[in-house]
Parts: sequence; structure tokens; C-alpha cells
Amino acid sequence: MATQFQQQVTDLITTNRKADKVKRWQELATAAALIKAEIDALKTGILEDNDQRFMIVEDTVRESAPSKADYIKLHGEAAFETNKKVTNVKRHVKGIR
Repeated sequence: MATQFQQQVTDLITTNRKADKVKRWQELATAAALIKAEIDALKTGILEDNDQRFMIVEDTVRESAPSKADYIKLHGEAAFETNKKVTNVKRHVKGIR
């Protein structure tokens, strides 16, 4: 069973399908922006409250090379060390578990 909010969103999406497409796009884009702002505010509040259902994943460093063992076998350890790519993994928040 859908919540009242889910029903309101469904009504917003499904009503006025025959209306002017540009006007409909503007209405939906505005609604999407409001929803995104509310989601961001909720996420900020949840993180400030240290809710255990959200997990913060910190930045880590990740190395990548095509099949490290094969690359070293073909080109040697020194070539691997000079040609490997080291990138930062962005910090992100995983949703409710």
C-alpha cells in the first residue's frame, strides 16, 4: 500500500499528460529540485545524528593495472610501479542498510 506521499508523487507524474509538454516538464523539474533539496537536508540531518543505518565510506587510494601479475611477468616490477594508475575513491554515503 502506497503512503500518502507516494500517492501524491504518483498523482503529480500521471496527471495532465495531455498538457503542454514544456509546462509539464517545468512543473516536474521544479518538483524534482524540491525533492532533491529535501533529500539532501534529510541526509545531512541523519549524518549529524550519527544514525547507524547510514555508513560513511572514507576516501581510499586504489591502484589499477591490467592484470597486475601478467603485467609484471611481461614488463617487470619497475615498469609496473612507473605505469600504474593511483586514483582517489570519492567519499560517499551508502543508504539505509
